[in-house]
Amino acid sequence: MAAEPAERSRPVCRRRDNAACPLKQLASVAPSGRPLAAVLEHNRLDLLSLALLTARAAQLLEEGADAAQTAREAYGLGCLYLRAGRLQDARACFARAESMESPATATAGTADSCVCAEALRALAVLDRRSRRYDDAAAAWRRLLALRLCPPRFMQEASEALAVHHEHRERDLRLARDLARKSLQFATSGSRATAVRHRLTRLDRKLAFPKSARRAGQTTFPLFNPPF
Repeated sequence: MAAEPAERSRPVCRRRDNAACPLKQLASVAPSGRPLAAVLEHNRLDLLSLALLTARAAQLLEEGADAAQTAREAYGLGCLYLRAGRLQDARACFARAESMESPATATAGTADSCVCAEALRALAVLDRRSRRYDDAAAAWRRLLALRLCPPRFMQEASEALAVHHEHRERDLRLARDLARKSLQFATSGSRATAVRHRLTRLDRKLAFPKSARRAGQTTFPLFNPPF
């Protein structure tokens, strides 16, 4: 009877996908066990960090926005509340994240300034969805006031304010200026096309005001005369 191949005689461990990993091969990678000990220690620390992070998140969720010690913590807590549908709690957290930033860090282009920008954007979007349009516009303006605001947020804030001033404030000139500003930061061709379409509409409205259009409707006949 022929002897079995050496590979088949090795002890193996089976994974869920039925792939075999010979223990001899594992031993050849770390014959002394020291490299594996380092890996296991790293995994142990990861599990401890995850447990501490989970405990801290649970404490924050229980105590609310006032328990946040940093702007990043307040912003992260707000995101958790937002996913859970707790909109008022989320808004309080985003507002706290903004208030915890000093003017120096909020305009220095640091990681903290990015948190401030993220919090202001989240606050503006949340207020707009809640139909708090004036509050949303105020948050967009504060976002634009950041000296080193990320370009994608500059584009979004400028466009949102252009819409606000065109349809709510009826300030067409300011809406046009904001639309032009948003065009500078357009990140895609479709976005740039949409902004140009808005600019064309605003130019048409400014050239022919609504009052003049209404007056024209009363002076011109509905049908052409027969001569």
